[in-house]
Amino acid sequence: MKASHLPNNTCSDQVIELASRADYIDAMSRVANSVNVVTTNGVGGQIGVTVSAATSVSAEPPTLLVCIHELSKAIPAIQKNGGFCLNVLDSTQQKFAEIFAGMSSDIPDDLFSSEHWGTLKSTFPALKDGLAVFDCKVNAVHKEGTHFIFIGQVLAAKKGKGAPLVYSQRAYAKPDWGNAKPSE
Repeated sequence: MKASHLPNNTCSDQVIELASRADYIDAMSRVANSVNVVTTNGVGGQIGVTVSAATSVSAEPPTLLVCIHELSKAIPAIQKNGGFCLNVLDSTQQKFAEIFAGMSSDIPDDLFSSEHWGTLKSTFPALKDGLAVFDCKVNAVHKEGTHFIFIGQVLAAKKGKGAPLVYSQRAYAKPDWGNAKPSE
């Protein structure tokens, strides 16, 4: 169903207040999200930013989305470069999350060293041992509230090994799957 053809909201005649910012943030802190670093490189510069809001949109064509705060320096770079790479971190890569979130004072001189980074189809930095890596061209951009939503068509995808780094309850964690064996 297209958004323009949605039925009338039964609440449209009523004034309904939105949740408070504090309640929303507190409730969202309970949601477990994968931790990702979105990177770009090109005429707009080389930069990366840590994000937790990223998800699949469609398999036909392969499409995903990432949400990035409006104050991030990555926004104009991604727009000028026309794409990005979504690097899903594994549970041993918390240092990358902290560096690209601006939460580490131990930032290496060569942030995108060839020791850890390569490329797939584009020039966007791809983490060599990321849990999953998606090289994307920007297909659409939408501004909602304080964030830009980038819709990316996936040019290349690579699956790594390990368990995901997750963020929930304001802390990094590794899933405990007991005896379950992740697919390889």
